Amino acid sequence: MLKNKIKLLTVIGARPQIMKSAVLSKAIDKSSDFTEILVHTGQHYDPAMSSSIMSELFDRKLNYKFKSGGRDEISMTAYMIEKIKNIIKKEKPDYLVVYGDTTSTLAAALTGKKMLIPVIHIESGVRNYDKNMPEEFNRIVVDRISDINICATNKSLSNLKKENFGTKQIPCSIAFCGDLMLDCYNYFKNNLHNNSFLNLPSGNFINNDFIFCTIHRQSNVDNKKNLEDIVEALNQINDQIPIILPLHHRTRKRIKQYGLKLRCNVIRPITYFETLRFLRKCKFVITDSGGLVREAFFSKKLSISILGNTMWPEINSLNASIGCRPKSREIIKSFLKLSKLRPNFKKKIFGNGNASKKILKLVKSHYKKIKL
Repeated sequence: MLKNKIKLLTVIGARPQIMKSAVLSKAIDKSSDFTEILVHTGQHYDPAMSSSIMSELFDRKLNYKFKSGGRDEISMTAYMIEKIKNIIKKEKPDYLVVYGDTTSTLAAALTGKKMLIPVIHIESGVRNYDKNMPEEFNRIVVDRISDINICATNKSLSNLKKENFGTKQIPCSIAFCGDLMLDCYNYFKNNLHNNSFLNLPSGNFINNDFIFCTIHRQSNVDNKKNLEDIVEALNQINDQIPIILPLHHRTRKRIKQYGLKLRCNVIRPITYFETLRFLRKCKFVITDSGGLVREAFFSKKLSISILGNTMWPEINSLNASIGCRPKSREIIKSFLKLSKLRPNFKKKIFGNGNASKKILKLVKSHYKKIKL
């Protein structure tokens, strides 16, 4: 046991970060060596994408929450930096913890680095080499300025090594600890009950007879041609097998702006438990979410990832997912291939479900070294 507890300032702001941080927070609460200050930037402000998931997954309350949603990227980043700066001044943390590749991730990491607080980047080393994706820019910058880069897969760790992370050129700690989303999935999957399953839209939705779909990524929905192609493909696929689509607020806004018509079954954004229930019952998954494609893999469901370059090629290499560009022909072609895949869901590319313990052990070891 350490003489003084290690104080972590965790910054989250988007739906997937809530899931990852929830299980790490549970491990922190059980540890005698750590304490945590939890900050929500408000980047995702829809109740089903934020507050409802917080209440489902967390055993504790937020220490700070502010309203950054609804701003453009630059204004949002500037707003977050100022807010996080004031929290750091007040709380004086030993480390700042960020997740993934969102605007919240970038703003928090930049603030921590400028204020000389060591930065821990969880889910580091992800690359899809698409410079048009804001998320790719965010993850590369945050990796570069972080003191500890923690990877969800060995592929991500290999990416960092190829870029000279962990050397004299880019001195930092790098490690494969596994995926916190797998920790979260394993922790909560057995708490679900079929009798509490979200009511399905009108229609005859039989177990394993529908596609669960999410579309939200900026590069897909803010590009009119891309979104037109995606909507066209989903409409055609829906004629063969029903698609259920919880509609992200950004996607809803753009569909209305571009005058597009969706023929699939559109529902409100859903909570984490509802997501797990849909994954349990669906036949396939179609998504542009790096998180949902992993959860589909955990649930042993085949998926289509609508990104020019997939974020998780590890899943594709196991014939468990098909990556395609946001082009209607490619999406439909991928759909026709899905049922012919022979996936390997057994390989533990995302670790053994004990990422939380490994992360805290790594941070504790790092803390001892820098305090000597």
